[in-house]
Amino acid sequence: MSDHESPSSAGLSYAPAYDKSKEFDPKEAEVIPSKEIMRREDFDYFRKRMEKQAAMGRMLLIVVLLIAVGANIWLTLKTQDIVIENVNQARHDQADLDEQVVLQVSALAAKIEALEAQLAAIGDAHPVKDQPAAAE
Repeated sequence: MSDHESPSSAGLSYAPAYDKSKEFDPKEAEVIPSKEIMRREDFDYFRKRMEKQAAMGRMLLIVVLLIAVGANIWLTLKTQDIVIENVNQARHDQADLDEQVVLQVSALAAKIEALEAQLAAIGDAHPVKDQPAAAE
């Protein structure tokens, strides 16, 4: 393969062959002697430290979850208040619209009564003598 990327290589480049000589050989590992014998008690500090970190992590997780639940409840109540306010506004708007319709219907009823009165006055002023006979 070449050292250059081909247009269809999608950004992948040539990797050299695996060199087994760079692999770690445990037989050649350097042993560091210690004058002291390592005992279980020597690691108590690290064990206590890890236990303390784990306890702090658990407490932090619980606090974060409680804050998240509290925020969720608060946002739910806030959303509910907004919805109730919108419903109340819609009811108020509907009541105003109903009042406007009642006023318009009352005005139209008054106009109809006035027109009926005019028609009655016209009919009284020009009485119809004989009705024309219906064609058979």
